[in-house]
Amino acid sequence: MLLGMLYNPAGVPAGVPEDELTMGQVAGAGWTELSQTEVDPASHAVAAAIGGFSIYGVMAIPVAAVTVSPASAAVLRGQTLALHATVMAAGGRTLDHRAVEWSSSNPSVATVDGSGVLTSVAEGTVTVTARSDQVAGTAAISVRVLDFVSVTAGGEHSCGLTTSGDAWCWGPTPVPVSGGLTFTKLDAGQEHTCGVIASGTAYCFGRGDDGQLGNGSFTSDVGFLTPVLVVGGRTWTAVSAGFVHTCGLTSDGDAYCWGNNALGTLGDGSTTSSAIPVLVAGGIKFQSVSAGAWFSCGVALDGRGYCWGYNPAGNLGDGTTQDHHVPAPIAGDLVWRAISPGANYACGVTTDDHAYCWGTNNGGALGDGSTTDRSVPTLVSGGHSFLSISADNSHTCGIVADASAYCWGGNQLGQSVSVSLSGVGAHTCGITSGNVVYCWGAGDRGQLGNGSFNNVTLPVRVLGQR
Repeated sequence: MLLGMLYNPAGVPAGVPEDELTMGQVAGAGWTELSQTEVDPASHAVAAAIGGFSIYGVMAIPVAAVTVSPASAAVLRGQTLALHATVMAAGGRTLDHRAVEWSSSNPSVATVDGSGVLTSVAEGTVTVTARSDQVAGTAAISVRVLDFVSVTAGGEHSCGLTTSGDAWCWGPTPVPVSGGLTFTKLDAGQEHTCGVIASGTAYCFGRGDDGQLGNGSFTSDVGFLTPVLVVGGRTWTAVSAGFVHTCGLTSDGDAYCWGNNALGTLGDGSTTSSAIPVLVAGGIKFQSVSAGAWFSCGVALDGRGYCWGYNPAGNLGDGTTQDHHVPAPIAGDLVWRAISPGANYACGVTTDDHAYCWGTNNGGALGDGSTTDRSVPTLVSGGHSFLSISADNSHTCGIVADASAYCWGGNQLGQSVSVSLSGVGAHTCGITSGNVVYCWGAGDRGQLGNGSFNNVTLPVRVLGQR
């Protein structure tokens, strides 16, 4: 009986290594005599023919299963997600060198390329299939679209509220805030964020080692990764997160602050820090209160303005550079609609729609055409009627009557798209009349929400929106 070595170039898929080959019955057509020494075991089959009987040879180990990881995921519109396919033989052995074909059940929702990288396109659900040797594995992907109603820019992060009251924060892409809370208001500070839910209960999360979360604890630098309750059982209408302290307003018009008080930022007449809310001294009933870097400001029910805390450049607006540990009246016979304290300067809008700024004037942040510090409110030049204003680290932005946005000061940026602006650090975010959020400025922490860590000089669209 004659025994010969045969070669079939179609017997094994190209690229399959020797350790993924096995003996098995193979097709008899197309076999050609060839010396065994000429066979590449990584890509070809070697077979033996015994008379006219069945032909056996080397073949690729059959694929028994394909799994895709993650098996399910939720992504935002515009995001990409790298999927990984694991090809296995019977018994669970991994076959690392098998070709995989990727496909999407609905490319209008999400596409997938030949490497398994998914790109989300529109809201909906899609099944992604990875197939090897006719064996398939799948992943269920949902694409979500964010509809924001407000945005707040902190020192090194930003947050937004959706139409359903869900809080999302970003750096570099939006992620949902844990805890299942539905917020009505949200404010981002330097490294912490606070918000109010429909019942009037306040929660904070993030860094809390100065007591700025208001939960009764001076935590480590790690802080709290999920929202914690602000203690005291009060009903809050608003909260404002500053650099290392927070202030809030109750339903009866009382202002409370908590956190670092080394410079009198809490307004209770002391310099003792507190991890629970303390009443701002003076018996003043407020309509709003805001926390800045190392000082705080508020507007009383009668429209008078007050500030307290650190006053190195006249940022309390009382005509001095003296610190005040209790509220000090802002100079001038002005009736305020809102006041925004920034970093050693503040700005406000009066009831007659004029904008004023005071304090340090680095880079022209006061908007009066100079770089001279002012210890009393100074009119912002340009003759605009302002709806709102936001003081930042060294630049200021405001919304005028036609919904255009103007910015001035350090890293000057100006766009006519926003109807609401917010900023604490070196970046600003705004939301348009169509409820689309844009951010610009410093992006080294991903605080612009566009998926990168780059600084930008023009507004960029936050990921995940329509």
